[in-house]
Amino acid sequence: MIHQVSAFRALQQSEQILLLKGGSIELLILRSVLTFDPDKQQFLDPTDSPETRAMKVDQLQSAVSGTGVFDAHMAFVRSIAVDLQADETMLVLLLVISLFSPDRASDEGRAEVTRQQEHYTSLLQHYLLSQLPPATARVLFPRLLLKLTEIRSLSEEHSQVLLRVNTNSIQPLMIEVLSLES
Repeated sequence: MIHQVSAFRALQQSEQILLLKGGSIELLILRSVLTFDPDKQQFLDPTDSPETRAMKVDQLQSAVSGTGVFDAHMAFVRSIAVDLQADETMLVLLLVISLFSPDRASDEGRAEVTRQQEHYTSLLQHYLLSQLPPATARVLFPRLLLKLTEIRSLSEEHSQVLLRVNTNSIQPLMIEVLSLES
């Protein structure tokens, strides 16, 4: 999905790697909100077969049992999907805003990454104003942006759990992306 964002493709490959590597867990967290089905209590990508590929909430819970990450993750998912009733467009824009995080960019790419983050933040604001009554949009916009701070905290919690994972069972690319090298 990220490779469909022309502004991302226009960045130098080294810049793309920095942004993806630094934001991979945050992007996965936002992706989980996109794929969460509250009625069936599962995470299901539209391309997955429900019988074989859906991740049930209890599977996630058992994977991070005893860490507190599950409760924090599910509270985050529900706060965006249910409480804020964010639609797919809002979530995709949040995902792109999170991706274009200037603090993960190189010194050379920081200005462009900042510009892109501001652009997509503005798109989110305009989208909300086009879809909702102005008063609702003005309240929802900062609440959605505050979720980016929550994602950072949740990402740190996930990272701490991943540091305790046996890296022998993880693909080499994921070890590098998640910075799990010994």
